[in-house]
Amino acid sequence: MKKTLVLILIVFSTFIYTAETKDVPVLILGGGPAGLTAAIYCGRAGIKPVVITGDSIGGMITQSPRVENWPGRDVISGIELGKDLENQARLNGAELLREEVIAVVLSQDLSQKAHQITTRSLITQEEVIYYTPIVVVALGATPKKLHIPGEQSYWSKGVYSCAVCDGGFYKDKIVAVAGGGDGALTEAQYLANLAKKVYIIVRGRAFRTVEKQREKQVTSLPNIEVLYQMEVKEIKGEKGRVSHLILSNQKHKKSYHLPVDALFLAIGSVPNTKLFTNQLELDSGYIRLKQHQKTSVKGVYAAGEVADPEFKQAICAAADGAKAAMQLQKEINKPCRPCELLQNKLKKDR
Repeated sequence: MKKTLVLILIVFSTFIYTAETKDVPVLILGGGPAGLTAAIYCGRAGIKPVVITGDSIGGMITQSPRVENWPGRDVISGIELGKDLENQARLNGAELLREEVIAVVLSQDLSQKAHQITTRSLITQEEVIYYTPIVVVALGATPKKLHIPGEQSYWSKGVYSCAVCDGGFYKDKIVAVAGGGDGALTEAQYLANLAKKVYIIVRGRAFRTVEKQREKQVTSLPNIEVLYQMEVKEIKGEKGRVSHLILSNQKHKKSYHLPVDALFLAIGSVPNTKLFTNQLELDSGYIRLKQHQKTSVKGVYAAGEVADPEFKQAICAAADGAKAAMQLQKEINKPCRPCELLQNKLKKDR
């Protein structure tokens, strides 16, 4: 009797937690400029993609209160820009879903098996398994943070991770860059053309760069000052804006107040590719591209910061999304593997 009851419970539990399955022609992972632009281009080509947007439609750009380098707009908020992209994607037939990707199984032979992507709804927590011959990975990258007091409170209110995006707000102001690598030098050089004073806060005794000539060029600029063996311990502010930093000198074990109007983090970012480890070829965590936006696996494309360790701009991500969509259209239209026939085969196989 007990064995029978246990068996019934197992069968019943399996029935309850069986995930829904869906066949889709194109699945786009990511709801930022790359993913939404890919969706727009797919929709206009007569392909109705499904877009897994995650928690924030529009991506990291929505955290910027003012965007001044988007073509055709003098000034636009990141939220408004994200909403424009969302509306255009929906207008062109894309289905946008607030789900997160939790598992990926990529097929090495699409004639036998489709790519399998499992997601979880951020609203109902229900899981869905998608089967598709085409995947566009546009999950972006997550900027590294210091994890210190004040960082989250003043994020986008004086604390940033992109000088090109937000440096223009601090013309003739005093700013600081935290970091000791090539990225810090690049950010500082850009800011030096705008700000009255630029501090570079380096934790170590020297920069971690092989371009010594460039280091000398940047650090010799008249409005740049390097603070070695310093660490940012806290970010302070007044009236909702950054006013100064609390620094700690590692050598002398002393604390200092550094008045600044903004802090730019240049300590790197982490591409959101963990789920693709051992499935796609990666380079320092970034997806390695083979031909334009193609990856090492057939039917899988990458766009935006997930495959871009250098430029990290919304407009570049959008361009990548457009290119990925145009490439996959050619793949779908190949007479040797029509998408519709493949989907019918997948339904029969399962």
